[in-house]
Order: sequence, then C-alpha cells, then structure tokens
Amino acid sequence: PGSLLAAHAAPLLTRLLAGVDGWEARSLDCRVFDALVRRGGAALAPHVAQVLAAFSAALDPARGAELRVAVLALLDAFIGDDAATGLEGAADAAAAAERDGEGGWGMGGGGLDAALRAVTPALVRDVLVPNCVWRVGRVASTIRKVSLACIYTLFRRRLMTPAAAAVAVEAMLPVLKSCLGDDEYATRHASCLVAGAAFALLPGALNEEQVRDLYPELVKRLDDSNDTVRAAVCAAYVSFAAAAPPAAFRGAPLEYTVDCLFVHLDDPDGAIQAAALAALKAFAPIKPSYVVRAAGEARRRHRSPDLCDEVVAFCEALGGGGGGAGGD
Repeated sequence: PGSLLAAHAAPLLTRLLAGVDGWEARSLDCRVFDALVRRGGAALAPHVAQVLAAFSAALDPARGAELRVAVLALLDAFIGDDAATGLEGAADAAAAAERDGEGGWGMGGGGLDAALRAVTPALVRDVLVPNCVWRVGRVASTIRKVSLACIYTLFRRRLMTPAAAAVAVEAMLPVLKSCLGDDEYATRHASCLVAGAAFALLPGALNEEQVRDLYPELVKRLDDSNDTVRAAVCAAYVSFAAAAPPAAFRGAPLEYTVDCLFVHLDDPDGAIQAAALAALKAFAPIKPSYVVRAAGEARRRHRSPDLCDEVVAFCEALGGGGGGAGGD
C-alpha cells in the first residue's frame, strides 16, 4: 500500500487541490483527501507542502464551520501520535467531529515528522491561529478547542525548531491570552497546556515585554473555577520560569506570581499544593532571597508550615541569601 500511495499521491493531491475551494464536509473530494491523509503516513512526506496547502484552504475562517471542524479533526490525527494529549475537551470535540464514526489514527513519525518541521511555522501562523480567534457560538468554540489541540500537539511533539517556535509564539500571543480567559474550561485548559509546551521549547527566548504581557493572564488562571486548569497553569509556570532571562522577571512578574503561588500552596487539594510547590521551586533560582522572604510571610498564614519550610530549604540549597536577577 505504501508504494502504491507514493506512486499516486502527487497527481491525486494536484487534482484535489484544484477543487479545494468547492469542498464541503461530506463532498467526495473531501472524503478522498481524508482517506489519503489517514492512510498515507510517511508516503506523504515528499508532498507535505501540498497537504498543507489543502489544509490551509479548507480551514480558512471564511469556510463553513462543519467543514473546518471535520478538517481540523483530520489535521489533529495527521500531526499526532499514539500518546495521550491530556486535552480531554478538545480530544472529545475532535472525536465527535470525525465522520462516519472513524477514530483518529496516530500518523506522525519518521520522515513525515521531518517534513512537517519545515511547514509547522506556517501551519501555526496562517492556519491554526486564525481559527483560535474568538467567534460567537458553540461550533466556533469547538473550532477553537480543536485548533488549540493541534497547536499543543505540534509543540508537545517538538515538531519545530526553537527558532520557529519563537516566531510561532510571537504570532499567537494575542489569541493565546484571549483563549486563557475563554468562558469554557476546556479551552482555558488547552491554552495552559499550549503555553507550557511552547515555553518548554523556548528556554531563555522570551523578552521582558512578552513576560509582562503574559504573566497577568497566567496568574488569573491560578484562581480558575476548575482545578484541572489550575494544575495545568502551575505546570506551565515551571517552563515559563525558564523561558526568559532572569532579568525579564524583575519586579511584579516574579514577586506577584510568587505571592499568588504561595496562596495556592495552602490549597485544600493536595494535587494543587504539589503543582504550586513545583512552580515555586522553578521560580526560586531567579531570586531565591525574595522567595524565602515570601515563604516566611506565608508560613504564618498557612495551616501547616511544612511546604513553606520545604521551599525555604530548597532556596537555601541554591544560596538563598543572594539577590538574584529578579530585583527592581
């Protein structure tokens, strides 16, 4: 089957692209493209630019919502693997959008992954980010969630270089901030996961303006009504703390974040405590002296001093008496 696909993929994609502007969710050519992408695997690696062109045309925000939901579900399968994404809401939406009850196949890997890395920046900037923009309605909400699921998969699977990831993050910052405050918890959760996966690809790459732009939106999610979102933003903080030079966190980005994390270190839920503890330890090397001072103040208010003492011990092991780079 692979050799047969390799022999016929190019002319078939050329024919499909010629009529892509007329696709509907259940049109014959859309179904053929669906079958080709689901079964093509590595045979599509030499033709990934054509595949991207078809996705781009079908996912134009001006196209019908039913078509975009179906094609986003296909894209999520195309770029994915067999690992769980952790995006329950988005994954459910993608599965619900599959036509005729077909499940998504994990199709990434090998030569296809290498080919995808060449087109991922354009895929994020030109195809997925426009579909994350807030629009009214339930279907529009589903489109946002599945688009975020796709972006998360690209970052999680590291299907872009750090330089490309930096460009992608710059392009998606406005919509990421908007999605972090979305009415639906699944979208907020997906946004936290996207942020964490993106930051992990960008050690030291964010600038001070980006840090100051992002940190208030992340702090808001610490008080989210959903504990899954709260845990996810704490995990995002772990990579966020390393995603910019220490000086970029000076003042409020460090101090207000640390103060808020200490509030949640005393949460009744042990999982939230553990997540907040990991985030505090990630921020501690930036300015251990401030974290120690904040721990001392929080210790008097917490039901148990144990976790505050653990943070202090961690900072002292780092050399907590130093001022660090996070001061004003």
